Amino acid sequence: MSESNQRKNKIILLLLSISAFFASLNQNIYSPMIPLIRDTFETTIFWVNLTVSGFIFITAIMQVILGTFIDTKNQKKLLVFSLILTSISILFCAFTTNFVVFFIARMFQAIGTAMIPLIAVNVIAILFEGEERGDAMGTYQILLTLAPALAPILGGFIGQYYGYSGVFLFLFIISMILLIFLGY
Repeated sequence: MSESNQRKNKIILLLLSISAFFASLNQNIYSPMIPLIRDTFETTIFWVNLTVSGFIFITAIMQVILGTFIDTKNQKKLLVFSLILTSISILFCAFTTNFVVFFIARMFQAIGTAMIPLIAVNVIAILFEGEERGDAMGTYQILLTLAPALAPILGGFIGQYYGYSGVFLFLFIISMILLIFLGY
């Protein structure tokens, strides 16, 4: 493999790993905001917790459903679609005053983010072989598993100053940056 292809693959790996970090961040940054969301929407903790467990459930189901579908499609277009779907859902979460709309948007956010790790692993498997694949998966996995550790801290910090809307707007900004770097 030429040096320019190796460099390009490493940049793609970095973007995929950051995208996977972003997907996990979407799921985990939200936790410190549960009491605030309950109070803002004047609902019960049960319904707010359902937005958390519903997100995880949809992510799990979508990964089973999309596993073989993703293999046969254009990976870049699917990644862009997933980021756009996630971004639109994030905006609904940030600005709605209706809990039902918030709940539905959160579930669509889960659909969008569920696609990202699948696409990332698939592209890594295509781009890298042998020992390089193992190294690439290690890089990907480090960023993927770092998000659950950092997300609640980050969510609590942002939420303290900007409320739950600030947390979702932060996610929106990251999604827009990822879309820009993906070439759109």
